Parts: sequence; C-alpha cells; structure tokens
Amino acid sequence: MRKLLAFAIILFFMSNTHAGSNKYSDWHFQCIDKECKIFTYVEIPKTAKDGPEVHCYVLSVKANNDIILQEVFDVAFHRTMSPINIPVEYVIKNTETAVRQFHDAKGKKIILQFDKHNEISSTPSEAGVNYCVFKQQKAEKLIDLFRKKNKVVFIQKFIGLGFVYPIGQPYQKTKAVFSLKGFSKAYNKLISTSDSKTNVTRQQ
Repeated sequence: MRKLLAFAIILFFMSNTHAGSNKYSDWHFQCIDKECKIFTYVEIPKTAKDGPEVHCYVLSVKANNDIILQEVFDVAFHRTMSPINIPVEYVIKNTETAVRQFHDAKGKKIILQFDKHNEISSTPSEAGVNYCVFKQQKAEKLIDLFRKKNKVVFIQKFIGLGFVYPIGQPYQKTKAVFSLKGFSKAYNKLISTSDSKTNVTRQQ
C-alpha cells in the first residue's frame, strides 16, 4: 500500500506543469513542464519605468548536470515587444520568466571565477545565443567547486573596438556575484528527484 501511494504521488508530481518550487537558502529547486532544475539568480537593476519587472542573471544546473548561465526577464515584458510565444524558463518572485539574449558579436568568453586559482570558462557556440552551457568535465568540476565555495563571480570578457579600449585588447566586465549557499542540499534534491523519475519510467 505504501509503495502504491508513493508511486501515485510521484506520478502527480510529474504531471504538473509547475510542480512547485523549494528554496534551499539561496538556491531554488523547480520543475516546469516535467523538466527539473536548480538555480540561483541575481537581479539586474531596473533602468527605465517601462522596463521588465523581473530581470535577472540566472545560474542553473539541470538534471543531466549541464550548467546553464542565462539572462531572463518576465514573460509579460517580452510580450510587449514580440507576439511570439516563448517557453517559460523559471518562475522567479512568483513571475514567469523567459530567456533574453546577453551575448553579442564582441563577447568572446564567459568566465565563472571562484578565486585567483579557480576559474572555468566557456565560449558561446555562436554570436547572439541566449545562454552559455558548461558540460561534462567542466560541469563536474564546477559542481565540485559549488559544493566547496560560498560564491562565484560571473564575468564576460570582451574584445575592445578602439573607442575606450585598444583595438583587439581584451577587457573584463563583472556581471554578477552568485551565492552558493544551499547548493549542496538543492543539488541532492535534484539528483534524488531525477532518480525517482527514472525508477517510475522503468516501472511503467
């Protein structure tokens, strides 16, 4: 009877589009459209009255252990600029958010920096993409550092165009400092949920 009840609860959990969200200090566990992930975010200050209500840099870990760095803003603001429906990425401050492009032709490298001895970089596959992905060995190393550190700095490295910085010379611009408090508990929840879904699929 207990096994049957647990099985029913898991099926209910998987069937919901927004299956709920748990907070672990500065990290959130969330499932949207049956895709579960954990994330933390830093808000970007509003620069205009008609700007997005929710605008953030988000650092997330998916169930397959890919680590994603994205810029998001609220879906309502996106609809004022484009009639095209786009998927909801995260629910932040009770608001549905969608991805926003933060790379451009000048962006050469995305860096996650823990201290002067530990930094890991990733280069976007093309100009104009709206995310940066750390996979496989880089992701494994990042997860290990996430467990051990208290914060990580997101830096985007650009190449100068000659207006402010010398042509061809790199300069760095700090974008956000993400808190890593609560990561381990959130990550353990993500892994246990992923394992539960795998077991349910096998039983079905």
